[in-house]
Amino acid sequence: MNLSLYQQTKPVGAGNSLVMALSKKTAPTVILHSFELPGPYTGQTQLHTFAGIDNVMWYYQLFESPDGTPTGVVRNYFDVEPNANTYASRDDLYLTADVSDFFVSGPGGGYGMNPAGVDASLVGWNWSLERVGQGTREVGVKYIKTKVVGGVVVDTTNDDTDATGWRPLIDGDYVGPNEEWCIHFYPQLQAVASPTTSNLISATRILTANTTLDNTAIGQSFWLKGAGGYFEVTLPDASTVPDNEPLYFMSDGGSHINVGIKCFAGQTFQWYKNAADLASDTRATRIILGQQEKIAFYKVTIDDSSVRWLMLYGGEEAKLVGDILPSHSKIQHNVVLANGQTLSKTIYVRLWEWVQALEASATVAAGSYDAVDEYDGINYFINHGKYCSVDSSTFKVPTLHAGAASGVGFLRMVDGTTRTVGSLQVDGVPDHQHEGTAGTLPIALFGQGPTPRTKGNYNGQAAGKTDLTSLNGLIVGSTFQLTDKSTYESRPVNFGVYGLIRI
Repeated sequence: MNLSLYQQTKPVGAGNSLVMALSKKTAPTVILHSFELPGPYTGQTQLHTFAGIDNVMWYYQLFESPDGTPTGVVRNYFDVEPNANTYASRDDLYLTADVSDFFVSGPGGGYGMNPAGVDASLVGWNWSLERVGQGTREVGVKYIKTKVVGGVVVDTTNDDTDATGWRPLIDGDYVGPNEEWCIHFYPQLQAVASPTTSNLISATRILTANTTLDNTAIGQSFWLKGAGGYFEVTLPDASTVPDNEPLYFMSDGGSHINVGIKCFAGQTFQWYKNAADLASDTRATRIILGQQEKIAFYKVTIDDSSVRWLMLYGGEEAKLVGDILPSHSKIQHNVVLANGQTLSKTIYVRLWEWVQALEASATVAAGSYDAVDEYDGINYFINHGKYCSVDSSTFKVPTLHAGAASGVGFLRMVDGTTRTVGSLQVDGVPDHQHEGTAGTLPIALFGQGPTPRTKGNYNGQAAGKTDLTSLNGLIVGSTFQLTDKSTYESRPVNFGVYGLIRI
């Protein structure tokens, strides 16, 4: 919604200016919107519209400021409730008898008692009166308002906004020479052409680089489009913003991989990084978003008077970092191929932060990633299922693709004891025997026939099975064939997909 306020601008001290300011009535010391009125100030009335503010009760203050910010001496203040009206406000009017215009002392004296000398600027305003040093005057008891009707000064009522002066009401009470009085003006309403409506989001701003927000960000949406691989946005100091007011963030576009949302120094998000930490009320000072991820926060003050940011929605993707995804497509958001590639720790911040929290068996020291061990005559890269910190700025991801004999083309569940995360399990196909087709092997060709052996006991049966250890690739005649499938025999059944890691 919009809120328009008229403010009279009386002269101020040298170097000072007038600053209009709005706070929510629920947090009157937290100024959310302000505007410096342009000078010079000669008593004229100026209009300013606060646009896109929330539809709540507001607390208005006018500061005489030494630096153009809402600080200094408060010259005017009142509560204002948004509606389909414009509010007009006016500073207190200080008067001195026989010095100020329209104000004379003596019996029969008062303000505007001469029909030829009345203050027309009072018309349209409702006001109350203070006798400086003696407190507020009670209208109808100690003074009465007056106005000119037909060229004659007449008494009028307290709520008459056409009043142009006043006179003392008690017999024997009169205004003394140089006596000081003050008129206090009430805010006045002026109807506007059409009402304004409030929006859930008051404004949208695009951020492309490191930014620290202040309390004017409350209720706004921020479109995060980094110009580099990583940047950070720091939230306002929670002590300067009211409770239960949202901040919205959408990470989309630009060239960034990750963007961090940080708390102001010493403050935290109510955010559980790991289910194991729930009992300890673990919180975070930074939450990292990937592309096309969104999150919203609002600040609360809890029973012990500490402040905290709660999540309104979002953050789900941040909890899934490190997940291994088999996929037919590698064109996905926030993933990298699990092909042993080297990544930057300062760009892929979220994945690297996750890696640092892994158990020791899932990581390997620099230089050991490509270590080779030999099993049954075959060399295996035993650490390709692990993460590796290469140096101070880069790290390697696991190699989970199928390939050479030393590659790992499939994943198996582990129990953390006999099998640990990232550990290699080599080919486990046992020794076994193959059957020959029906027929007879001519003894004359070799001096012997195939000899049944008990080694391996394929499916627990030795009879009729032929050990192929010394007969690899033998073909005899057309009635008997022995085949050793040495090329494909150790390859497990699998299907081809991309191995991806969520970043």
